[in-house]
Amino acid sequence: MGNYRTKLSRAGIKDVAVNPGKRSRTNPDGSASRANIKRPRRGEVNFLPNYPNEKTKDTLETQRLEMVEQFKRTSIERDMILIHHHMQRTFALRGEEIVNSALPIGELKDRWPALFCEAQVSD
Repeated sequence: MGNYRTKLSRAGIKDVAVNPGKRSRTNPDGSASRANIKRPRRGEVNFLPNYPNEKTKDTLETQRLEMVEQFKRTSIERDMILIHHHMQRTFALRGEEIVNSALPIGELKDRWPALFCEAQVSD
């Protein structure tokens, strides 16, 4: 199983590359260990999916900015269907930011206001 995970991470699959850090005397250029990332317990997975087909970080970032603009409007004027679709499409970008960047909650709330919306929490 270890060889399989190594091959997947070298192929660029982000899901297996969440906690791979291993630096040693023989591999000084390796990435640092991910000691500050919470280790998954039984039944949990640090899930870091790849971007959807034909989507890049830039296109997902523009969708995130559209959501932020929607949340600057009043609650009656917001297009909640558009926000819901953008939240589904930007799941990979959001997960990458949360796992890799470890942003403070206030900054996370500014970048992803829909994440703290009641409609997204209960959905």
